[in-house]
Amino acid sequence: MGLLWAGSHASTGYGLALYCFLFAIALIPVYSLLHEAEHGVLNSNEKWNYALGFYLSLLFLVPFSFFRKCHLNHHKHNRTDYEMWDCIMTPKKWLKYGYLYLVMMGMEWIILVVGTLLFCIRLQ
Repeated sequence: MGLLWAGSHASTGYGLALYCFLFAIALIPVYSLLHEAEHGVLNSNEKWNYALGFYLSLLFLVPFSFFRKCHLNHHKHNRTDYEMWDCIMTPKKWLKYGYLYLVMMGMEWIILVVGTLLFCIRLQ
C-alpha cells in the first residue's frame, strides 16, 4: 500500500516508473503465495488456507473463489484444444509460439515488469 501511495505522489515520470517497477516486483511473491493457496497447500488448515488466499487475492482485485475456480479449470484443461484455441487458430502462429516460448523460459516475469513500466510511461 505504501508503494501505491508513493507512486500516486510521484513528481516525475522516472519516480513513477520506479514505483511501478517496485510494485510489480513486490507482487511476484504475493502471487506465488496466492497460487499455493489456490491449490490448498499454503496452510494445512483449510480455513486458514482459504482466509489467507482471500486476503492475498484482494491485492489483485479479484474474488479468491473466482480466481481459484479459473486456475484449477486451467489445470484441468491445460494443453487441450479447449485452452489452446488461441494458439491453434491464430493467423500468426510464429508470434503465439514465440510468446509461449518466452513464457516457458521464465521471461513472463520480465515481460510483466517491462509491460507495467511501459504502461505507466504511456499514462504520463
